[in-house]
Amino acid sequence: MSPLLNSHQLWLFRGHVALETTSWFCRGPRTSSSAITEIGNDALAAVDALLAAAPRSRFPYEPLAIHASSPWLQQTIVPWQPALILEADWLAWAALLAEDQGLCFTDPLLALETAHFAAPRLCVLMERTVVHDLRRRAAARKLRVWRIDSSLVHHTNEHRCTIVEPGAAVCLVEPDTLSIGLRLAHDWHGILSFPGRCEELTPALVQARLRETAILTGSPMPENYYRIEKTVGVADSSVAFHALAPQDAMA
Repeated sequence: MSPLLNSHQLWLFRGHVALETTSWFCRGPRTSSSAITEIGNDALAAVDALLAAAPRSRFPYEPLAIHASSPWLQQTIVPWQPALILEADWLAWAALLAEDQGLCFTDPLLALETAHFAAPRLCVLMERTVVHDLRRRAAARKLRVWRIDSSLVHHTNEHRCTIVEPGAAVCLVEPDTLSIGLRLAHDWHGILSFPGRCEELTPALVQARLRETAILTGSPMPENYYRIEKTVGVADSSVAFHALAPQDAMA
């Protein structure tokens, strides 16, 4: 029986790309399938090969969400500026800060996360030509890109009912990257990404990376953190709450 509709999620990791597909049927439960491949010398060609092999229904232009992590995108924190009102002014201010930090791509596209009043905002940057190429390749496979976002932001929002501690850090463990976001009152205050195989990320190493992120971003060391693990082929990521020992929290 062919599915009534498929929805697809493309994951852009440091050394791999993966495609997960959820299929709905007129009768019976939904099913999931996945595929992952190494990037090799041509990352976009690897993406194209996955999209070409994606399961399809008879529904034209099935939805595709794209979730990216470093180095596909870069992220930084934009301090609050009371004089900025229009979103265009915020984007211009974010572009200047990113350039000063050496984070800019050749021709970056910027997006800012919403935040509470007087709180800093998370800025996400991707190369404009890469974004356009991803959309073009998806359209050629009759897939409609409806969202491109940061994997860290995506997973944090996905677990927003679980991540209730307002000052807890978020540690996203992916196949070859650890992304750490430090938060205060649910707003982002510091963010860094580190290369590393997921099986090597012991609790002690994660805590060391937490301290490093706090020092390098000038943020206070959190007292606890949520560890989110993304495993390709598993529809939902797992999340676990960890409290740091007092000496770790104060370090």
